[in-house]
Amino acid sequence: NNEPLVCISDKFHDLMAFQPKYFERGVPGATRHMYVRKTVSEMLWKAAHALPAGFQLKIYDAWRPARVQKALFDEYYSALCQAQKGSVMDAQKLREQALLFVSYPSDDPDTPFVHSTGGAVDLTIVDASGKELNMGTAFDSFSDAAHTAYFENSSNHEVRDNRRLLYHT
Repeated sequence: NNEPLVCISDKFHDLMAFQPKYFERGVPGATRHMYVRKTVSEMLWKAAHALPAGFQLKIYDAWRPARVQKALFDEYYSALCQAQKGSVMDAQKLREQALLFVSYPSDDPDTPFVHSTGGAVDLTIVDASGKELNMGTAFDSFSDAAHTAYFENSSNHEVRDNRRLLYHT
């Protein structure tokens, strides 16, 4: 949409915590700086201020170039292939399974992968000591438990409540 990207890791460094996961892992092309569209930065600012006192958003990833996206897709696809060794699942089925959690970096401007638009943010909430709230899965968990409503009917009220806080914020 031609909206400018804003470096939130510079602009909001006092308001939010930042941990550039892919940069830390050494993914080729990953940057330590976090960029989002201007409107998304405004939404994050509002969300950060809507959190209860003592809580912060912790940003892991936002805009990413195609090179990083392809590396992430290839890594996950390879892991699926390794896990399915000896299975009858063909390459197309494995690719479809990979696409459930990791977008392939499309070059088509009409169907971009969402992180290339500056419109997606991977984040969590931390408490006053910087400890991440328990959301029930680790960062980049490619499982059913990563879906937003997975814990809604769970007896794990801590995770359910933490996810509700994130969702409503």
